[in-house]
Amino acid sequence: MTTSVVVTYAATVAAVSSATVTNDPTSWQVVCDVYDACDISKIGDIHSVDDDVTATGIWTDSIAEKGFANLEVHTKGAANDTIKAFSAGYLEGYVTQQRTYEYWFNTLKTFDVTDSMIHWIEENLAWMEVQIKANLDDPYFQQVGYLLR
Repeated sequence: MTTSVVVTYAATVAAVSSATVTNDPTSWQVVCDVYDACDISKIGDIHSVDDDVTATGIWTDSIAEKGFANLEVHTKGAANDTIKAFSAGYLEGYVTQQRTYEYWFNTLKTFDVTDSMIHWIEENLAWMEVQIKANLDDPYFQQVGYLLR
């Protein structure tokens, strides 16, 4: 099944909508207040979206038939790269949430995370934050910054 999702950035949004994605081939619009809340609503055609849309995506969940799923995400518009990255990431998380949960449940739920693993991750994240701030003009660390936001 294919689900189309459109992400639109907006300046203010009150709360997250209770709408959920089903695996029918429908299009969705997501209006996001960056780093805050997003509102999700069903739309007609993914190809006729407003100019303020920052990301679109088509999710094809064919794990039962083919053994894999596919997500195609595109960003566009005049929004800055931080907003585009957030919108694309929100879209990905929203449409893949069920499969992500299933993966976690089947493989990681019983995984024993040690204190040394947590310490290493915390040190690594701190190092990346320092590098991002020290290399503001470096395209690589700009991308790392988008990932961590």
